[in-house]
Amino acid sequence: PFCVRAGDLDGDGRSDLVVANSSDQSLSILRTVGARVVALFPEAPRASLPELGLPSPHPVRGAAAIPFTLPRAGHATLRLYDSLGRLIGILHDGVLPAGPHVTPWTAVGAAGRPVAPGVYHYELEAAGVRLTRRLVVVP
Repeated sequence: PFCVRAGDLDGDGRSDLVVANSSDQSLSILRTVGARVVALFPEAPRASLPELGLPSPHPVRGAAAIPFTLPRAGHATLRLYDSLGRLIGILHDGVLPAGPHVTPWTAVGAAGRPVAPGVYHYELEAAGVRLTRRLVVVP
């Protein structure tokens, strides 16, 4: 589930790495700076990016809390998709202040019925970034 590519991303003559992890939908960039290797998201300090946490509890049984952090106040949308990419529900869609937030989810889809056990993906869109994570619903 990993894809690794090497190349000179910043033109300094040193090899840098891009690592994509399909398991948790993450992307990491490892740049060589002098004799050190630093990890960062494309040209943005980590504090300026939203963060999407793991649901609690996980796996999900009946209800969960999905944490996320916004680097600045603004519009945020939290969506839930099934394993085929179909929209199951919009858990939040509106303006929020900067800082940590938690959105509750009762394992109910947009139709008001409990979702079936299985693998789902939730996506946070905020500050011009989309972050996606996987969650598992168990009976």
